[in-house]
Amino acid sequence: MLGGGSRLERGLVYARAAMLPFFWIGAAVVFLWSLRATGPLAAALATAFYTTAPPILAHAGLVTRDMALTAMLGAAALASIYRVENPTRRMTLIFGAAVGFAVITKFSAIVFLPSVWLVMLACRFCSRCENPLREFSSLRRYVAPAAGSLATAAFVIRAAYRFDIGRLSGAPYTLPAPEFFGGIRDLWQHNL
Repeated sequence: MLGGGSRLERGLVYARAAMLPFFWIGAAVVFLWSLRATGPLAAALATAFYTTAPPILAHAGLVTRDMALTAMLGAAALASIYRVENPTRRMTLIFGAAVGFAVITKFSAIVFLPSVWLVMLACRFCSRCENPLREFSSLRRYVAPAAGSLATAAFVIRAAYRFDIGRLSGAPYTLPAPEFFGGIRDLWQHNL
């Protein structure tokens, strides 16, 4: 795929360099989340541990989607916290974009993100509320902003697939981003 000789070396350098922004995003997420949770000293230590952990360093040097998923999944989870704390249109768009980027990095984000949100929701209800059912009923106020975030995520996904519209092989109807849905279908069949 990358060719041979000097072309292979140059291609590998560029491909590995493309992974560096995800390493930086992951480090920024660790720093910001730790800063929010515990303070500057813990944030500096957590970031130092993250940036020197052998699995993180190994995956940041490989040309796979794992480092991208690690960074963008964390960014989407952190953006969800910021969105709940600061319910503005700007945060709705940032949250939606983070979710969209997480999903296009790897399809497994479709499973991981809701799982992370359920754990975050359970932690919030268990730690701050004596009556979780009353707190759960107040979630209705998040429905409209969630729709805005979902629309933003869909826009990011559509943009990544060049706003393509077409038929999925074997389907009688036209879909937006058929390669996206085809990828999900292929992954589903592969895992069966």
